[in-house]
Amino acid sequence: MDTIFELFISVGIEIMEKIEETESPPSWMEITGMGADGTPTRYIDKLSEDIFLKAVDENDLPYNIVSEEAGFIDRHFEKNLVVDPLDGTFNAQAGIPFYSISIAITGSTITDSEKGFVMNLSNGEYFYSDKGKGAYKLSRKIRTSGESRGHFSFSSSYASDPLGKKLLKHATKIRTLGCASLELATLASGGIDLVAYIGKNNLLRNIDVAAGIAIVREAGGIVTEKDGSPFNMDMNVSTRKNMLAFSNEELLKVTF
Repeated sequence: MDTIFELFISVGIEIMEKIEETESPPSWMEITGMGADGTPTRYIDKLSEDIFLKAVDENDLPYNIVSEEAGFIDRHFEKNLVVDPLDGTFNAQAGIPFYSISIAITGSTITDSEKGFVMNLSNGEYFYSDKGKGAYKLSRKIRTSGESRGHFSFSSSYASDPLGKKLLKHATKIRTLGCASLELATLASGGIDLVAYIGKNNLLRNIDVAAGIAIVREAGGIVTEKDGSPFNMDMNVSTRKNMLAFSNEELLKVTF
């Protein structure tokens, strides 16, 4: 394992410990400002981001930073850390054990991602990928499912979208999980076959998906735009897109 992942693990553990120490909801959801992405900053989001930024500075990491609250921090390097220090804030507040920190090391777009890291902050389980070296869950190498079992994770309004209706014909089990990075990691490790964020109210930012997409692609999955073209985003945290991730080519072909 690359030493950068060891640092990411330690940051994730520190955030987990701080969340456990902090007064429980509703104080977590207190609005403390407005993030660079145009959405309100919650106390728990700011707490997590501050821990991450401190680690970057203390370890003098040679990257710019793209984050939900801070936006783009130009530290005059070529590569970027695209981070969501707390993906799935509602799940965390509601006591649903499916929320994460996600970090990707990228160039100017997320297609250029070299490394991806996602940790479930409820239990410390983590996933990571290193370009050309595969994807891993803890120390075990992972691959997407080679089957089309119909195990899908959908965004909330899939049933009203024409593409969602089409996908429903191939679904046997459906879940709405509320944490894109962990959904993608679950697909990468073979747990589900499709992750779909479709419709105008289910748009994702680069920070939501950069790490998860890196892991999915290293595990053999395919990630597309809503029209079936290869998914990509730049470093603008305000940009939002629909996204579909497939475990195999067969499922992709019956969709488009």
